[in-house]
Amino acid sequence: MEQGKPILEARHETLAGVDLAVAAPSPAELPKLAGWNERRLASATPWLLVLPFNGRFASVGPLFLPGETCCYGCLVRRRAAALPDPEDFLELESTPAPYPVGRSLAAVLAGTASVVASRWLAREDAALAGAFVAFELDDGVRATRHRVLRVPRCHA
Repeated sequence: MEQGKPILEARHETLAGVDLAVAAPSPAELPKLAGWNERRLASATPWLLVLPFNGRFASVGPLFLPGETCCYGCLVRRRAAALPDPEDFLELESTPAPYPVGRSLAAVLAGTASVVASRWLAREDAALAGAFVAFELDDGVRATRHRVLRVPRCHA
């Protein structure tokens, strides 16, 4: 990442030949993830998503493998379909988020992301592909693992 430049704008075109890219956007950068996904699909670069806490949960993953697993578009469509008003969710996804991310949760996310990235880079652990860990803080701290399937009509 270039010094002082937001992660999702930092030389994204130079990722050719990279074994794994990690996108850990700030809440304000969330609307840029769709473009990041398109560029990773075009370059066939595996990438790991780290989502900041949004008032409900934060997550590490999915680990996206272009052409093999779900993509970010699939994740968004699956999340929207699980809610009572999918259109409201899709509108929120395109709006920069104002919520803060606490340092302790940011440390948990960074540590978990480093474990996932290390396991992928060392062993290409297939159990990581298409899966994410959600960290919820509503009733204490809870971490749950989920798998995201490809959307059948997904163009990717």
